[in-house]
Amino acid sequence: MPTIARSAALTTLPVAFLLAAAPSASAVELTTTQQATTSTRLAKLGSTVSFPATTMTSTIDTDDGSMTSTMPAQTTTTRLALAGLPLADVRLRIVPDGPAVGSMSPTEGWIRTTQRLNVEIESIRPVIAPGINLVKPTCKTTSAGTVALSGDFTGITEPATLTGDLTIPSFSGCGFGRDLLVTAAVSGPGNTVTVDLSPAGT
Repeated sequence: MPTIARSAALTTLPVAFLLAAAPSASAVELTTTQQATTSTRLAKLGSTVSFPATTMTSTIDTDDGSMTSTMPAQTTTTRLALAGLPLADVRLRIVPDGPAVGSMSPTEGWIRTTQRLNVEIESIRPVIAPGINLVKPTCKTTSAGTVALSGDFTGITEPATLTGDLTIPSFSGCGFGRDLLVTAAVSGPGNTVTVDLSPAGT
């Protein structure tokens, strides 16, 4: 989610574990909480942005396996480099645009979910001049990007990994002449979002 990520953020990004599907006559909504760690591989920059672990809350319908999930906005700072030379420290934030919506099948062993998210760049500070912020704090994507995540269901006490690709929209509010520069450097398809999930408290 992301990354610019993660959380997509990316990205970001939701799933829940269920032991087995209940019969429709006794269907209930099950609420679970997982620990989620999001990272995003930025295609244009060739670098991976990792976000701190956070919590994700999911509500699952045990009748049809549909689910909705929520996760807070996530912020991280990453260092960008060119040919191994450090260039700038970038502080970015992924902000979910509403809950993620998806479904899961304990019997078939899969989970699928879709999350919309915005990417905000709070600062870009050159390594040689860290007191200078090259962008305005209003720098963010012009619209929410969408990431479709999927992974294997392995059991309620087992970890799981969801992956998907995020197309990062163009940026605005970055400052005069800088919207195009940030868009050229970051925006576009092929940004891989990975969400590692584990039971809360592990």
